[in-house]
Amino acid sequence: MKPLLYTLLFTILIFCSCSKIDHWLDEKSRLNDVRPTTLKDFQAILDSDNLFNTGSTYPALGQIGADNHYVTESFYNILSREEREAYIWHKDYQVDIITSDWEMGYRRIGRTNIVLDGLKTIERTNINKESYDSIKGTALFYRAFFYFSLAQIYCKVYDSNTAHEDLGLILRDNSNLNELPQRSTIEQTYLWIIEDLTEAIELLPTVTVFQTHPNKTSATGFLAKVYLNMERYDLAYQYAGMALAQYNSLLDFNNTALILPGNAFPFPGFNKNPEILLWMGARNYLQIFPGLGYGYVDTGLYNEYHDNDLRKTLFYREVTERDAIFKGSYYVDGNNSFNFAGIATNEIYLIGAEAACRLGNVSTALDNLNTLLVH
Repeated sequence: MKPLLYTLLFTILIFCSCSKIDHWLDEKSRLNDVRPTTLKDFQAILDSDNLFNTGSTYPALGQIGADNHYVTESFYNILSREEREAYIWHKDYQVDIITSDWEMGYRRIGRTNIVLDGLKTIERTNINKESYDSIKGTALFYRAFFYFSLAQIYCKVYDSNTAHEDLGLILRDNSNLNELPQRSTIEQTYLWIIEDLTEAIELLPTVTVFQTHPNKTSATGFLAKVYLNMERYDLAYQYAGMALAQYNSLLDFNNTALILPGNAFPFPGFNKNPEILLWMGARNYLQIFPGLGYGYVDTGLYNEYHDNDLRKTLFYREVTERDAIFKGSYYVDGNNSFNFAGIATNEIYLIGAEAACRLGNVSTALDNLNTLLVH
């Protein structure tokens, strides 16, 4: 009798323990570990400024290897290995090391895929269609933006003759981490970007309240930039014109109510610059930190500015008779400044001008440039 009683008690004890374990496993590790399921949840993911807008968000490694600045030998020696090798285009650059540019890009692509996967579980109705379309369009836009940003660093320049065989990016169309997609070609990468942007333009609202949210104009202007990189000048010209037809305001550099020449960062801060279509900040490396970096502006470039050109004093600060540093970022947040990574009308004017010139339409190119220069 006693062995049977002990067995019964032991069975009850195990059952209760298992029930408690199941209950414990079902509990969330943190109160904010909530699986997004509603449109409000997905909008909240895309509204995260730390993910999609604030400084150090967008890849900027390519700027280090650009030829519009230089560093002295003494400054070069104190830079990180990553910056030194990118600066001199080292042929054995440590591509096997996952840099923060690579990681931050794919982390944000992962967030957009979570949103796009989640939207598939929600029915689009007449009641929610405006919110649904805006969320989907925003996720598609950000995914395209990050893929394009990464392609500028980790892929060859787009060449229509070799794009079908040159290696592109790893493209993910869902949030399933168990899937291991293969590396695409550059042609596939750019087609993906174009498809995402084209759909985003149809879905995004015409106007948004804040400069941190993409709309039809910013997406259209960005698509013009993508086509310019592909040397599709006809389409770059077309989409630049479409964007400027929707919004074409420029910042007047003579407007001292908005611009403070004596400030360390002279341009207006968040939501006050009429040129900005979408406000984003890039990662700040030591040599390209606005106003504080170790990189000097290329002297040939700096000397191209006429003395009465306001850009010469607003974009740059002379530190010696020979050297100047860049301070003129459009990303200004209080007393801080990061490199601007967003979309602004001044760039759209330049895209339209270059595309027009490449197509032989010199008068239109000059009109765009003169409109920009008069401001």
